[in-house]
Amino acid sequence: MSGESAFSQDDFSLFEKLTKMVQANPYLLLIIAALLGEEFLFHSPEKSSPVWQELLSRPFLETSDDFIALMQDESPPALDVPVVVFRHTWCSLGSVEFKVWVRGDDQPIDIKTNDDNLTAEGTIYPEEDMDVAVAMIERGAHAMQQRLITFA
Repeated sequence: MSGESAFSQDDFSLFEKLTKMVQANPYLLLIIAALLGEEFLFHSPEKSSPVWQELLSRPFLETSDDFIALMQDESPPALDVPVVVFRHTWCSLGSVEFKVWVRGDDQPIDIKTNDDNLTAEGTIYPEEDMDVAVAMIERGAHAMQQRLITFA
């Protein structure tokens, strides 16, 4: 099994990486990719802006918890609440999608396939629709279980 997330890379780069992973490991049985879409595209703070100056005045190695604690929004953390610190939006989640692939009988996983027997998609945000993807994950998990039994 292999898993990848596409938050810091575009989908094309992710799929190219997965294709190379399959070429290097043609016996992979299951691949799960999480595609995280931003509501607003990230951009770094402007050089010399108040946000830039504030960051320079703080300790370099703050924990993520310390950073999140600086959020201006007092609501509890949630997928639909952007991370805004020092009046700058650092992260704003727009969608969470999953793509799942399983290996065919006698062929490696094909990342480009549209065959419903070998790939599935689902979302958990903003709408939850994971039935088909979960069924494909279960199918891949069962294949891994069967493969492990042959080694016992």
